[in-house]
Amino acid sequence: MTLFKQSLKHRIIFSLLILILGLAALILAAIYFDIDLLIGMPIIFLIGLLVGLSLVNYIYKPFELLIESIETGLNCLRDDDFSISLTSLDFSEFKAGIDTYNELADILRKERLELHQRELLLDTIIQSTPMAIVLTTSNGIIVYNNNTARRLLKHAGRIKSLNFETLYTKLPEELRNATANRQDGLYNVTENDSKKVYFLTFQEFTINSQTHYLYIYKNMTSEVTREELLIWKKVIKLISHELNNSLAPIQSLSHSAIKLIADMPDNEMLTDILQTIGRRTEHLHQFIEKYSKFSRLPTPSYNPVDIEKFIGGLEQICTIKILKVGHHEDVKFDAIQIEQVLINLIKNAKESGGEVNDISVQFELSNQTILISVKDRGCGMNERQLKKALLPFYTTKSYGTGLGLALSNEIINAHKGKLRLYNRKQGGLAVIVEIPYN
Repeated sequence: MTLFKQSLKHRIIFSLLILILGLAALILAAIYFDIDLLIGMPIIFLIGLLVGLSLVNYIYKPFELLIESIETGLNCLRDDDFSISLTSLDFSEFKAGIDTYNELADILRKERLELHQRELLLDTIIQSTPMAIVLTTSNGIIVYNNNTARRLLKHAGRIKSLNFETLYTKLPEELRNATANRQDGLYNVTENDSKKVYFLTFQEFTINSQTHYLYIYKNMTSEVTREELLIWKKVIKLISHELNNSLAPIQSLSHSAIKLIADMPDNEMLTDILQTIGRRTEHLHQFIEKYSKFSRLPTPSYNPVDIEKFIGGLEQICTIKILKVGHHEDVKFDAIQIEQVLINLIKNAKESGGEVNDISVQFELSNQTILISVKDRGCGMNERQLKKALLPFYTTKSYGTGLGLALSNEIINAHKGKLRLYNRKQGGLAVIVEIPYN
């Protein structure tokens, strides 16, 4: 009996044999008992029909189970459920089809899992990108966005399914108008008293036969500032080269002339003139050298720094008390460059017009960054001065070169840090420097 269960072909043969033998037995019984054929044949036919129906159901039952299993499996595939596998019905004729279905479901399940993982990876990348990304329908309903977009739109909660037109009204005017007009380009905006540059990219495309709009906002402030500084450095190098080519022979000739007329009578006026030329030439040379240093700023050299010794040396140079908060062993930065920054910031604080005793300098060490603050009680800066304070050649001092803060900002940027300025509430200026350890 086990043999017939393992093969559908044997099951059918077995059923036909049962039907034939049963009919033959009924006919022999009718002949043996001499039953009238007119009475016996209908009875035999009825019994044969019942037995035949039972055998048909016996044969059809595996097909019915198989069809139900396939229907259930296909419905699961349609609903993106690839976890269902068909079980074997113990018939060799069905085994190949069931195995093929299960293999196909397994392939689809693996591909679906890989696709889901790729989607998660892509979403993680998009969510962590510094570019703000917003995807909307043709009606302006947001269907996708990243965290940077929420911060740019100044919205704390979830913005998906909201109307984009009601949200981008919080953008700065230039960026808001560009978004409304769907116009690509670079836009200068002012946020929190600081100038920023954004590059807006707009694209229109079709997803599932429906029009969608993609807005990408990239903060280009650091890139544009870096390019501006490179241009200024090239200009400085060019001017320095040309002026030094002229100053060197002038200075040499003036010294030679002074020696030649040293023994000549009535040469006092001429000597004064030549000495004045020499002094002004030397002054101009020193002036140019300051600008040349700005254009030749080297890449930071990261070395371990003993914070205690660093602060102690800075206190001796600047004759000021420095407060340290927190502790961290593994600290690396370019000590020479950072010391130059702090000397310049403390010097500015002393020249701010306030009392030296009111100046506070603090080092705050956390797990990842050093936060340095230099605060004074001087005159501070107005809004216009704050916006331009970090630009090269801009100065509020009659004798300044406009390179101190610009050079300090360049050094901090090279350390992948930030330099910020703001006016204190009770008067004075605060300069905050934030640099990572490594």
